[in-house]
Amino acid sequence: MTGDHKIDKHKLQAQKELRDELANAREIQIVPTASLDNLNIDKLNDYLIRLNRDIKVESLKADIPSALSFLSRKNFIRDGKPTLLGLLVCGDNIYDFVQGRCQVDGFVESAIEIAQNKQIIKDNIIQLLEQSFVFVLKNIQVGVSAEKGGKSKPEYPEKLIRETVNNALAHRDYSSDRFVNIIIQPDQHIEIRNPGAFRADQKILIDQVVKTRRIIPNPKARNPRLADLLKSFDRWEGRGIGMASLTNSCLDNEIDVPFYILHTENDISLFVRKGKVLDEPMKLWLDSFSGFIYKQNKGRDLSEEQEIALAYFYKSELLNRQERYTIILTPDNNHFDVISTLEENGLIYRHPNSPDLYPVFLVNRVLVKNEYSNELLQIFGGAFDNLSNDYKDVLDATYQHNFFSREDIVSAKRVNNYLYSKKFGPTSDVKHYENYYRKIRTIFNNLEKGGFIVRADGSKPRFVLNTNFPRTPSLFD
Repeated sequence: MTGDHKIDKHKLQAQKELRDELANAREIQIVPTASLDNLNIDKLNDYLIRLNRDIKVESLKADIPSALSFLSRKNFIRDGKPTLLGLLVCGDNIYDFVQGRCQVDGFVESAIEIAQNKQIIKDNIIQLLEQSFVFVLKNIQVGVSAEKGGKSKPEYPEKLIRETVNNALAHRDYSSDRFVNIIIQPDQHIEIRNPGAFRADQKILIDQVVKTRRIIPNPKARNPRLADLLKSFDRWEGRGIGMASLTNSCLDNEIDVPFYILHTENDISLFVRKGKVLDEPMKLWLDSFSGFIYKQNKGRDLSEEQEIALAYFYKSELLNRQERYTIILTPDNNHFDVISTLEENGLIYRHPNSPDLYPVFLVNRVLVKNEYSNELLQIFGGAFDNLSNDYKDVLDATYQHNFFSREDIVSAKRVNNYLYSKKFGPTSDVKHYENYYRKIRTIFNNLEKGGFIVRADGSKPRFVLNTNFPRTPSLFD
């Protein structure tokens, strides 16, 4: 009221620490409508049995009154009233008091409507974790591997599924009573949508040069007391490696690149995608630039580990363009030597506006280009203007292979495989693939008749661009 006054920096720091402390105390807020009668002694003793697994630290309790001291120390109660944490662990009729905080809704987005397509789970935290994991496991494909005489093998790593589900519940924002959603899209992805937000210092948002959206892994638990408790149940790894586990599964080529969608300020979805980082489309992409990569890599072929990392960076860029946040690769991802080699050889480079401590790597711009209209106009002139987009796509792919691949001569089959994978992904519909291939063969025949491409050896149907084409003026001259 007396004017503008600058607040002392120590007061600002104290306020920030208080804010952080209050944010971390959401899990131990008192639930005013609950009483000690709503705590279950059997559930509490189940926790104590697990707590005493390695060394006895606490005796089992005969009843709630004899457990008051322990409940208070663990912040299960405060001022004689149950906290959210206490109810999550050992509360009865828990939904009556905390609503969606103890709920997970599971969905399977399938064209076939069956009873298992939806499951609403309401329970204490440990049971919630277990039942959520079981829901995912029974609604994804499980194959059989040759290991140990026919070991079952889910389409997503089992350990990763468990850790991802557990992290969603351990790190969710418990100030919101909105429940967690697990949405399974068969043969595509698992989406886990929960209330929460990344802190500002976790998000890298760069628009200059190349749109870049990355998330920095952070080991600090949003709900530290709940996280500590879950360690006793072997349900949370406790080392902050959740995101690193996602990227490690990628770099082990067990899943495709995961990403986050930030729906609102307090609503996040994680998408764990089926497949591989180095899948068939990526192998064809690397093949189309194999000559350029070979020269950049000082006359050496890339190792599989290098190919996977390069594909991760490339796919991250494609996802970032769609406002999807990917996890930044750092030394903690255990692939730092690979990153250093790729950088030294100019196959990736540091974004000029990336943070010093968390460099964002982008793929060499030659490798992200797949449209060569300017170059093709220089060769064909006005004749190129008159072609349809399908014909231009074929010439783009032919140019890319002719000038950047070690095997610089192309066939209709090779260009078809490259274009099909780029447009539609891995081949799954054989009839659709064959129809597309027939179209590409027709385009190749017409381009050869028109003189746009010529046979490399005069007889076999393997082609290069006709750089001696009688060029006519273009609209863009």
